[in-house]
Amino acid sequence: MSEAFVLGGVRTPFAKYGGSLSHFRTDDLLGTTMVAACEHLDRYELSREEIDAFALRSHHRAAAARDSGRLALEIHPVELAATKNQPGRTFEHDEGIRGHTSAEQLAALRPQPNTTEMTAGNSSGLSDGASAIVMASGPAAESLGIAPLARVVASATHALDPQYMGIAPAFAIAKALQRARLSPGDIDVWEVHEAFAAQALGVLRELPHQLDGFEVPDDRLNPNGGAVAIGHPFGASGTRYVLTLATELHLRQARYGALGVCVGSGQGVALVLENGEDS
Repeated sequence: MSEAFVLGGVRTPFAKYGGSLSHFRTDDLLGTTMVAACEHLDRYELSREEIDAFALRSHHRAAAARDSGRLALEIHPVELAATKNQPGRTFEHDEGIRGHTSAEQLAALRPQPNTTEMTAGNSSGLSDGASAIVMASGPAAESLGIAPLARVVASATHALDPQYMGIAPAFAIAKALQRARLSPGDIDVWEVHEAFAAQALGVLRELPHQLDGFEVPDDRLNPNGGAVAIGHPFGASGTRYVLTLATELHLRQARYGALGVCVGSGQGVALVLENGEDS
Protein backbone atom coordinates (compact mmCIF):
# COMPACT_ATOMS: atom_id res chain seq x y z
CA MET A 1 0.00 0.00 0.00
CA SER A 2 1.28 3.46 -0.87
CA GLU A 3 2.52 5.57 2.04
CA ALA A 4 2.62 8.92 0.26
CA PHE A 5 -0.35 10.79 -1.21
CA VAL A 6 -1.08 14.12 -2.84
CA LEU A 7 -4.28 15.53 -1.35
CA GLY A 8 -5.96 18.50 -2.96
CA GLY A 9 -9.10 20.12 -4.16
CA VAL A 10 -10.33 22.73 -6.58
CA ARG A 11 -13.38 24.86 -7.22
CA THR A 12 -13.68 26.22 -10.72
CA PRO A 13 -15.87 29.12 -11.90
CA PHE A 14 -19.37 27.89 -11.05
CA ALA A 15 -21.11 30.24 -13.47
CA LYS A 16 -19.13 28.72 -16.35
CA TYR A 17 -20.74 25.34 -15.70
CA GLY A 18 -24.27 26.52 -15.18
CA GLY A 19 -24.19 26.76 -11.39
CA SER A 20 -25.47 29.60 -9.29
CA LEU A 21 -24.70 31.14 -5.93
CA SER A 22 -27.94 29.77 -4.46
CA HIS A 23 -27.13 26.28 -5.76
CA PHE A 24 -23.67 26.16 -4.21
CA ARG A 25 -24.85 27.50 -0.87
CA THR A 26 -28.00 25.46 -0.51
CA ASP A 27 -28.06 22.64 2.03
CA ASP A 28 -29.94 19.93 0.16
CA LEU A 29 -30.84 18.10 3.37
CA LEU A 30 -32.54 21.17 4.81
CA GLY A 31 -33.79 22.57 1.53
CA THR A 32 -32.58 26.02 2.52
CA THR A 33 -29.47 28.12 2.09
CA MET A 34 -26.57 27.76 4.52
CA VAL A 35 -26.65 31.45 5.27
CA ALA A 36 -30.28 31.13 6.35
CA ALA A 37 -29.30 28.20 8.57
CA CYS A 38 -26.97 30.55 10.43
CA GLU A 39 -30.05 32.31 11.73
CA HIS A 40 -30.45 29.36 14.12
CA LEU A 41 -27.39 30.60 16.03
CA ASP A 42 -29.58 32.93 18.06
CA ARG A 43 -28.91 30.80 21.15
CA TYR A 44 -25.45 32.38 21.24
CA GLU A 45 -26.98 35.87 21.32
CA LEU A 46 -24.74 37.31 18.62
CA SER A 47 -25.30 40.95 17.71
CA ARG A 48 -24.85 42.42 14.25
CA GLU A 49 -22.09 44.66 15.65
CA GLU A 50 -20.24 41.64 17.05
CA ILE A 51 -20.57 39.72 13.79
CA ASP A 52 -19.33 42.67 11.72
CA ALA A 53 -16.42 43.24 14.14
CA PHE A 54 -15.26 39.66 13.61
CA ALA A 55 -15.49 40.12 9.83
CA LEU A 56 -13.48 43.34 10.09
CA ARG A 57 -10.84 41.50 12.11
CA SER A 58 -10.58 38.86 9.39
CA HIS A 59 -10.11 41.41 6.61
CA HIS A 60 -7.57 43.49 8.51
CA ARG A 61 -5.50 40.49 9.56
CA ALA A 62 -5.57 39.01 6.07
CA ALA A 63 -4.52 42.34 4.58
CA ALA A 64 -1.60 42.59 7.01
CA ALA A 65 -0.57 39.01 6.18
CA ARG A 66 -0.78 39.74 2.47
CA ASP A 67 1.19 42.99 2.71
CA SER A 68 3.91 41.44 4.88
CA GLY A 69 4.42 38.56 2.45
CA ARG A 70 3.10 35.96 4.90
CA LEU A 71 0.32 34.74 2.59
CA ALA A 72 2.73 34.60 -0.33
CA LEU A 73 4.47 31.69 1.40
CA GLU A 74 1.38 29.58 0.63
CA ILE A 75 0.56 30.86 -2.85
CA HIS A 76 1.88 29.71 -6.20
CA PRO A 77 1.64 32.70 -8.58
CA VAL A 78 -0.12 32.09 -11.88
CA GLU A 79 0.78 33.90 -15.10
CA LEU A 80 -2.33 35.15 -16.89
CA ALA A 81 -2.14 35.75 -20.59
CA ALA A 82 -3.26 39.05 -22.04
CA THR A 83 -6.85 39.32 -23.18
CA LYS A 84 -8.69 41.77 -25.35
CA ASN A 85 -9.51 43.90 -22.32
CA GLN A 86 -6.57 43.29 -19.97
CA PRO A 87 -2.79 43.05 -20.33
CA GLY A 88 -0.95 39.95 -19.20
CA ARG A 89 -0.23 39.85 -15.48
CA THR A 90 0.91 37.73 -12.57
CA PHE A 91 -1.97 36.62 -10.36
CA GLU A 92 -0.52 36.27 -6.86
CA HIS A 93 -3.01 37.65 -4.31
CA ASP A 94 -6.50 36.64 -3.24
CA GLU A 95 -9.00 39.18 -4.52
CA GLY A 96 -11.53 39.12 -1.68
CA ILE A 97 -9.41 40.81 0.98
CA ARG A 98 -10.74 44.28 1.85
CA GLY A 99 -8.02 45.81 3.98
CA HIS A 100 -9.55 49.28 3.85
CA THR A 101 -13.06 48.31 4.89
CA SER A 102 -14.44 49.80 8.09
CA ALA A 103 -17.05 49.03 10.72
CA GLU A 104 -19.23 51.77 9.24
CA GLN A 105 -19.06 50.29 5.75
CA LEU A 106 -19.91 46.82 7.01
CA ALA A 107 -22.80 48.15 9.08
CA ALA A 108 -24.28 49.84 5.99
CA LEU A 109 -24.66 46.55 4.10
CA ARG A 110 -28.15 45.08 3.89
CA PRO A 111 -28.84 41.56 5.21
CA GLN A 112 -28.99 38.75 2.67
CA PRO A 113 -32.42 37.31 1.77
CA ASN A 114 -34.18 35.42 4.58
CA THR A 115 -31.67 36.61 7.18
CA THR A 116 -31.47 39.46 9.65
CA GLU A 117 -27.73 39.78 10.30
CA MET A 118 -25.84 37.96 7.49
CA THR A 119 -24.45 40.28 4.83
CA ALA A 120 -22.02 40.06 1.95
CA GLY A 121 -19.49 41.74 4.23
CA ASN A 122 -19.62 39.23 7.08
CA SER A 123 -19.87 36.09 4.91
CA SER A 124 -17.04 34.30 3.13
CA GLY A 125 -16.62 35.00 -0.55
CA LEU A 126 -17.44 32.16 -2.93
CA SER A 127 -14.01 32.09 -4.56
CA ASP A 128 -12.35 30.02 -7.23
CA GLY A 129 -9.16 28.30 -6.15
CA ALA A 130 -7.13 25.14 -5.71
CA SER A 131 -4.89 23.76 -3.01
CA ALA A 132 -2.76 20.67 -2.45
CA ILE A 133 -0.56 19.06 0.18
CA VAL A 134 1.50 15.88 0.38
CA MET A 135 0.70 13.44 3.18
CA ALA A 136 3.19 10.67 3.84
CA SER A 137 4.28 8.27 6.53
CA GLY A 138 7.53 8.97 8.37
CA PRO A 139 9.46 6.26 6.49
CA ALA A 140 8.10 7.43 3.14
CA ALA A 141 9.11 11.04 3.83
CA GLU A 142 12.57 9.88 4.83
CA SER A 143 12.95 7.79 1.68
CA LEU A 144 11.93 10.80 -0.42
CA GLY A 145 14.46 12.96 1.37
CA ILE A 146 11.90 15.53 2.54
CA ALA A 147 11.42 17.11 5.95
CA PRO A 148 7.73 17.17 6.94
CA LEU A 149 6.30 20.59 7.69
CA ALA A 150 3.99 19.07 10.30
CA ARG A 151 2.75 15.79 11.75
CA VAL A 152 -0.89 14.80 12.04
CA VAL A 153 -1.43 14.02 15.73
CA ALA A 154 -5.17 13.33 15.77
CA SER A 155 -8.40 13.96 13.90
CA ALA A 156 -12.11 13.79 14.65
CA THR A 157 -15.54 14.36 13.15
CA HIS A 158 -18.87 15.29 14.70
CA ALA A 159 -22.41 15.92 13.49
CA LEU A 160 -25.33 17.83 14.97
CA ASP A 161 -28.92 18.51 13.98
CA PRO A 162 -28.51 19.75 10.38
CA GLN A 163 -30.33 22.99 11.14
CA TYR A 164 -27.36 24.09 13.29
CA MET A 165 -24.98 24.53 10.39
CA GLY A 166 -21.39 25.38 11.30
CA ILE A 167 -21.16 24.65 15.04
CA ALA A 168 -19.99 21.00 14.95
CA PRO A 169 -16.26 21.93 14.73
CA ALA A 170 -16.40 22.92 18.42
CA PHE A 171 -17.35 19.34 19.30
CA ALA A 172 -14.91 17.80 16.80
CA ILE A 173 -12.02 19.90 18.15
CA ALA A 174 -12.73 18.69 21.70
CA LYS A 175 -12.69 15.07 20.46
CA ALA A 176 -9.43 15.58 18.54
CA LEU A 177 -7.70 17.12 21.56
CA GLN A 178 -8.83 14.22 23.71
CA ARG A 179 -7.46 11.73 21.19
CA ALA A 180 -4.19 13.68 21.03
CA ARG A 181 -4.03 13.67 24.85
CA LEU A 182 -3.54 17.42 24.84
CA SER A 183 -5.19 20.19 26.82
CA PRO A 184 -6.50 23.36 25.12
CA GLY A 185 -3.65 25.30 26.73
CA ASP A 186 -1.16 23.18 24.76
CA ILE A 187 -2.44 24.61 21.47
CA ASP A 188 -0.33 27.47 20.13
CA VAL A 189 -2.36 28.30 17.01
CA TRP A 190 -6.08 27.82 16.35
CA GLU A 191 -7.64 27.89 12.88
CA VAL A 192 -11.43 28.05 12.87
CA HIS A 193 -13.15 28.08 9.49
CA GLU A 194 -15.09 31.25 8.73
CA ALA A 195 -17.88 30.18 6.39
CA PHE A 196 -19.69 33.11 7.98
CA ALA A 197 -18.52 35.40 10.75
CA ALA A 198 -21.59 34.42 12.78
CA GLN A 199 -20.83 30.72 12.34
CA ALA A 200 -17.19 31.15 13.46
CA LEU A 201 -18.36 33.13 16.49
CA GLY A 202 -20.84 30.36 17.27
CA VAL A 203 -17.96 27.86 17.34
CA LEU A 204 -15.99 30.15 19.65
CA ARG A 205 -19.01 30.52 21.94
CA GLU A 206 -19.53 26.76 22.05
CA LEU A 207 -15.88 25.79 22.59
CA PRO A 208 -15.76 26.81 26.29
CA HIS A 209 -18.70 24.46 26.92
CA GLN A 210 -16.73 21.61 25.34
CA LEU A 211 -13.30 22.54 26.77
CA ASP A 212 -14.07 23.07 30.46
CA GLY A 213 -14.38 26.83 30.17
CA PHE A 214 -11.30 27.41 28.01
CA GLU A 215 -11.54 30.43 25.70
CA VAL A 216 -9.27 30.67 22.67
CA PRO A 217 -6.82 33.60 23.07
CA ASP A 218 -7.35 36.20 20.36
CA ASP A 219 -3.67 36.33 19.41
CA ARG A 220 -3.69 32.59 18.66
CA LEU A 221 -6.90 32.57 16.61
CA ASN A 222 -6.81 32.84 12.80
CA PRO A 223 -3.72 35.07 12.98
CA ASN A 224 -3.72 35.69 9.23
CA GLY A 225 -7.42 36.25 8.80
CA GLY A 226 -9.82 33.63 7.53
CA ALA A 227 -12.28 32.71 4.83
CA VAL A 228 -14.45 35.81 5.35
CA ALA A 229 -11.55 37.77 3.85
CA ILE A 230 -9.58 35.21 1.85
CA GLY A 231 -12.56 33.39 0.38
CA HIS A 232 -13.96 29.88 0.56
CA PRO A 233 -13.42 27.86 -2.64
CA PHE A 234 -15.45 24.72 -1.98
CA GLY A 235 -13.25 21.66 -2.32
CA ALA A 236 -10.02 23.60 -1.75
CA SER A 237 -10.45 25.21 1.67
CA GLY A 238 -9.70 22.07 3.70
CA THR A 239 -6.17 21.53 2.42
CA ARG A 240 -5.60 25.30 2.37
CA TYR A 241 -6.28 25.40 6.11
CA VAL A 242 -3.90 22.50 6.77
CA LEU A 243 -1.13 24.32 4.90
CA THR A 244 -1.90 27.62 6.66
CA LEU A 245 -1.75 26.02 10.10
CA ALA A 246 1.39 24.00 9.39
CA THR A 247 3.15 27.06 7.96
CA GLU A 248 2.17 29.21 10.94
CA LEU A 249 3.50 26.64 13.42
CA HIS A 250 6.78 26.59 11.53
CA LEU A 251 7.11 30.39 11.43
CA ARG A 252 6.25 30.81 15.11
CA GLN A 253 8.43 27.87 16.10
CA ALA A 254 5.35 26.72 17.99
CA ARG A 255 4.53 23.11 18.67
CA TYR A 256 0.79 22.35 18.38
CA GLY A 257 -2.07 23.67 16.29
CA ALA A 258 -5.78 22.86 16.09
CA LEU A 259 -8.03 23.21 13.08
CA GLY A 260 -11.83 23.06 12.90
CA VAL A 261 -13.84 23.20 9.68
CA CYS A 262 -17.61 23.08 9.30
CA VAL A 263 -19.46 21.13 6.63
CA GLY A 264 -23.03 21.45 5.44
CA SER A 265 -25.86 19.53 7.13
CA GLY A 266 -24.52 20.05 10.66
CA GLN A 267 -21.17 18.31 10.23
CA GLY A 268 -17.68 19.30 11.39
CA VAL A 269 -14.12 18.00 11.19
CA ALA A 270 -11.04 18.75 13.27
CA LEU A 271 -7.32 18.13 13.10
CA VAL A 272 -4.44 18.52 15.54
CA LEU A 273 -1.01 19.15 14.02
CA GLU A 274 2.45 19.14 15.51
CA ASN A 275 5.31 21.20 14.12
CA GLY A 276 7.52 18.94 12.01
CA GLU A 277 10.59 20.20 13.80
CA ASP A 278 9.22 18.93 17.13
CA SER A 279 7.91 15.56 15.96
